[in-house]
Formats: sequence, structure tokens, C-alpha cells
Amino acid sequence: DNVWIKAYKTAIEHHQQQIAGKIVLDVGCGIGLLSILCAQAGASKVYAIDASNIAREAKHVVKANNLSDIITVLHGRVEVHYSALPNMFYI
Repeated sequence: DNVWIKAYKTAIEHHQQQIAGKIVLDVGCGIGLLSILCAQAGASKVYAIDASNIAREAKHVVKANNLSDIITVLHGRVEVHYSALPNMFYI
């Protein structure tokens, strides 16, 4: 809902300096809202992972927001994709 979205957006904007230029891991990304906000805050790369089929929708949302070059959406458990992920994240 709008209250939560505004709270997430405010929190990410407040920490923009810590996010800018960093690699972000969004586990349980849902439709990718937090991933998109982090990309807009200047993250150099965002890995959005969700084990449910919602990851398919997240791919469409990311593409519709022209952020496919920054956000990579992975469908499956994080343990499955772990070896393909970089070593450093800002969490």
C-alpha cells in the first residue's frame, strides 16, 4: 500500500549515499519495488531474487521501468543462485 511504499522510498533516499555505486541483493523481491528504488538511488547493480513465480512479473516490471541493465531478476532459491552472485553486497 502507499504508506509502506512511501516509507521504503524515504528510507532508501535517506541512505542514497550508502547505496550509490554499490551492488544490492534483494532476496524475496516480489514484484521488484525495492530493487527499482535501489537502482533509482544509484546502485551500480541489483540482483533481485524470488523463489515464487512472482519473479516472472518482476522481470516485466523491471523492463517496463527501463532498468534491465542494472537489475537482474533471478527466479529460484537464493541458495541455487548463490555461486553466480558477486561476493559483496550493501544490505
